[in-house]
Amino acid sequence: KFSSDGKRIACGNSDGACHILDTETGKILGSMKAHASTIRAICWMSSADGDNKLASGANDSLVCLYDLRAMNVATSWRAYPSGAVFGLDSDSTTGDYLATAGGGGMVTLWDSRSSSSDTGSFVPVASVQAHNGEAWDVSFLDEGMKLASVGD
Repeated sequence: KFSSDGKRIACGNSDGACHILDTETGKILGSMKAHASTIRAICWMSSADGDNKLASGANDSLVCLYDLRAMNVATSWRAYPSGAVFGLDSDSTTGDYLATAGGGGMVTLWDSRSSSSDTGSFVPVASVQAHNGEAWDVSFLDEGMKLASVGD
């Protein structure tokens, strides 16, 4: 997935590693391994200091948040008791909210401003059984005022 300025691209692979590449040179700027299984979703998280955070979701039910200045995993948490995290999106205006799709049709909204002090994980604001099968992806609309999901 491209960063908002188009200068970097983030990709995940089947061994649970996330790679950041320079789009002009193709050079790998950094790699971080946080998941025990295939990464299914990646999203850039906007903030006042630019695209310096990235989130990933995987078959292991974890959401991992990366600090790209230090090129390390800042925190991770289990999004669902079982099932993969298939989709992720961050609101583009502030980057305060992260939405996940997966976990047997669940869609969850997380607030980055109220992270758990003991684990660093984001606090769930809302969670809904949005689909009877899997929830495959989520997307913020209207500057983060609406959230859409797709699933079975």
